[in-house]
Amino acid sequence: MQTTSQNPIEALIEVVSKLRDPIHGCPWDIKQNHRTLIPYAIEEAHEVADAIKNGTDQEICDELGDLLLQVVMHAQIAKEEQRFSFDDIARAAQKKMMRRHPQIFNAKSKSIKMKKTWDEIKQSEKSYNETNHPFADYIKNKLRIQSAFNGAIYISKKIQKKFLNDNSVNDTLVKEFDVFERKLAKGNKIDSQIKIGRLLFKLINIGIDYGIDIEDSLDTTNKKMIQGLGLIESELGMEKIKKDHN
Repeated sequence: MQTTSQNPIEALIEVVSKLRDPIHGCPWDIKQNHRTLIPYAIEEAHEVADAIKNGTDQEICDELGDLLLQVVMHAQIAKEEQRFSFDDIARAAQKKMMRRHPQIFNAKSKSIKMKKTWDEIKQSEKSYNETNHPFADYIKNKLRIQSAFNGAIYISKKIQKKFLNDNSVNDTLVKEFDVFERKLAKGNKIDSQIKIGRLLFKLINIGIDYGIDIEDSLDTTNKKMIQGLGLIESELGMEKIKKDHN
């Protein structure tokens, strides 16, 4: 299908366009919309991260292609609705990067010391500074598309970057755990849920304070738990085999 005049991006866009053709396209692709594709975009992003950590170059390439496919799908849907196109997405990304790197793309900024940080430039792009709590509003906006776990990591990192670290976090953790145990003993589910949330947040905060990669540490634990489950299954299987032969 690809012609000599087409670059790979144009060919991919054409493939997705054909998949979305209301008459001759794929039934599954035709019925998709921005909202139904959300889980797939998240899934593909996680698979890219896993391939980078554990896969080969070919696996990284394949997973990045799957993630790019999600972008092209959203662009095609928006184009059909006459909202925006793939070119608009690429153009917006280009302008954003140039705007956030004035020391590279703005000739006037090359000869002077940059006063604005990356985060300050991002905050200035929205109306956060028009509120009484711009820092909190900025973080709240960033948490919209993150899981509660990743959100806690993000909040902790931002707070420790902007404010002084709390050297009493270890003492606070002990106190939080004591309160959690008392709430749990009383059988108060709502209070216990609130306290375990605070306890988890404190653990994340301590990890970040000590320079620990929280996500990697939990990922390692997950893998060890899976390995442990495999050993248990193997042992149970061997016990079953022994019983069957007795």
